Amino acid sequence: MKICHIGHGMMPIPPRGWGAVESVISDYKDFIELAGHECFVINDREPDVIVAKINRLNPDVVHSHYEEHFPLLSQFPAPVKLLCTHASSIMREENLGKIKAFMTGHTVLVNECYICCLSEEMRRYFVHLGVPRARILLVPNGARGDLIRYADSPELPDRSLCLAQVTRRKRQHLLSGIEFVDFVGPKNDPTFECSPQTYLGEWTRAEVFSNLTQYANLVLLSSSELAPLVTCQALMAGLGLVLSESASANLDRSLPFIDIIPEERVKDASYVRLVLRHNQEYARKLRREIRSYGLDHFDWGVLVPQYLETIQALIPTAASPREGSL
Repeated sequence: MKICHIGHGMMPIPPRGWGAVESVISDYKDFIELAGHECFVINDREPDVIVAKINRLNPDVVHSHYEEHFPLLSQFPAPVKLLCTHASSIMREENLGKIKAFMTGHTVLVNECYICCLSEEMRRYFVHLGVPRARILLVPNGARGDLIRYADSPELPDRSLCLAQVTRRKRQHLLSGIEFVDFVGPKNDPTFECSPQTYLGEWTRAEVFSNLTQYANLVLLSSSELAPLVTCQALMAGLGLVLSESASANLDRSLPFIDIIPEERVKDASYVRLVLRHNQEYARKLRREIRSYGLDHFDWGVLVPQYLETIQALIPTAASPREGSL
């Protein structure tokens, strides 16, 4: 197959540093090509440039990751057209009208495209909006198990990591008084204050992959998420998870190393502190089990073959991998 993935054109792919969606697209390309198919990343801002590039390639599959480029898919003759949103606001009630308006105004496009949902909750949401189930695909995010460093024992067994852009939506301010939580990420919340010793600045992608395994667990109390990439990465590094309801998509919440903070308790710092300490204790003992769970369920080496099988079945005469490829 020949597959094109469309980015938003505002950041390079692969990203030089921060950029979860850009990392996802780059990883798709690596593993699609490893499976013997062709993959092209179109990462331009101008619609005319995007249309011209894709139509020159004449791909079997076009997969758009950016909402503003969705209407362009009507201009492509590709047999399979995929729409995927990574916007955490997509499932907020205030955006319901906007989504319905888009779908009503682009009926032909919606009826000829497939919607890729990052989680089961998101799939239920689009069913609720009236999208036929046959047009909805469950395509979860994955992580690079081949690149993420893992150690059987954490170097910082009594510390927790909050790895995310520092924003009001990510709610790092609810954790700032917990002295054993370290914060990493671009600082985009001017009201956020914590000890200078606990804000570690930004890490490059390579630093994330190398440093995650130092910690006992990861904490993320976002008010809205679709399927945060960092939870997959943390599992592969052997970390336990302490998450808000919103940040728990695609996870088996019955596992002893995954704790969910109920929404009515996220502001209760004493409660969150106790859950973090309890989770650290379990996570330190279950590092290998945690990593195995992450690799089995979220490694791109597992997810991309499933993705390829799904989209290949949608092509009337499915193309085969190129001979002699890796």
